[in-house]
Amino acid sequence: PAGSEILNRVDILIKEGKIDDAIFLIRSETGGNIADLELAERYYNLLKIKQSIPDLLKHSVVYLDLLAEAKDKEKLCDVYSECVTHDASYVPSTSTLFRVASSLNEAGNPKGAVRTYNSFIKANPKDPLIPKAYFLAANIINEKLKNPSKAAGILKSLIKAYPNHEITPHVERYLRQLSVAQ
Repeated sequence: PAGSEILNRVDILIKEGKIDDAIFLIRSETGGNIADLELAERYYNLLKIKQSIPDLLKHSVVYLDLLAEAKDKEKLCDVYSECVTHDASYVPSTSTLFRVASSLNEAGNPKGAVRTYNSFIKANPKDPLIPKAYFLAANIINEKLKNPSKAAGILKSLIKAYPNHEITPHVERYLRQLSVAQ
């Protein structure tokens, strides 16, 4: 495939220490449309070496989508965390951001997961996954961060904002269980 042919040429340039040429080659050959995960990763790492942060953040949207598709949760979380470190308001594509949040939770980073669900909600206020994002954030706040009163507040707001959503009966049951446990 075209990706591996470019990759071979890029690797030769890297071995010769020609980082700028390798970056230029990837840009000129792909026009920024990189569909090959390995090439996307190489480009990301080259941009990181050069501290080319605006380009890195722009490219990371594509790279994160490819990582999400490949189900590489660990790298997905790492790359997203690096991007947020460079720009606190950084937001990748909608579907990827939702995956990042659940991957952070699975990786044992509940605070990061809640922050990421909040970013998802802010960046996509009309997205059909918003109620689910609120519910998952409340669930993490209750079960992992041990703050049932904050979780209950989120759940009550969720029911009020989305009274007819398909998730609402489930949210009401969870809220009742939460109230009993307090």
